[in-house]
Amino acid sequence: MFSFVGLVGKFLDRAIPEEHHPQVSLGIMISLILGLMPACKYGKASYLMGVFIAGLSFCRDNEVHHLFVSQFKRLLQWLMRIFFAASIGFQVPIKDFGSKTVILQGLLFTLALSGKLAVGCLVPNFNLTPRFTGLHLRDCLVTGFSMVRCPMI
Repeated sequence: MFSFVGLVGKFLDRAIPEEHHPQVSLGIMISLILGLMPACKYGKASYLMGVFIAGLSFCRDNEVHHLFVSQFKRLLQWLMRIFFAASIGFQVPIKDFGSKTVILQGLLFTLALSGKLAVGCLVPNFNLTPRFTGLHLRDCLVTGFSMVRCPMI
């Protein structure tokens, strides 16, 4: 079976020292991404297909994965912040936060969520620990926060 990583590995073994293999493989993967994105776009396919194929080409290389995660962790964290701000944060009208209606509705929702959280106190104690300590406290908190999260109940 043909393997792109195997082909790259044969080239890297001959041309580059062993300690630089992950960095070079990551560079090749990024080059593939930058090449396959426009190629798929011009071929009337989604540009995301090019990114997928480039990632799929290196999916068996654990060293590239660990290097990618360690190198791009800060960048991805900032991109997530920008995405959140652009999708949700910019849609919240700050000037309306001081109005009486917003404050009352916020307090009403807080009261409703507090009632759902209090449901966790009704969990029976199936453990041999005192009530609301140890495992029983954990079960109460898990149930209460699960109720807060579930919008249908």
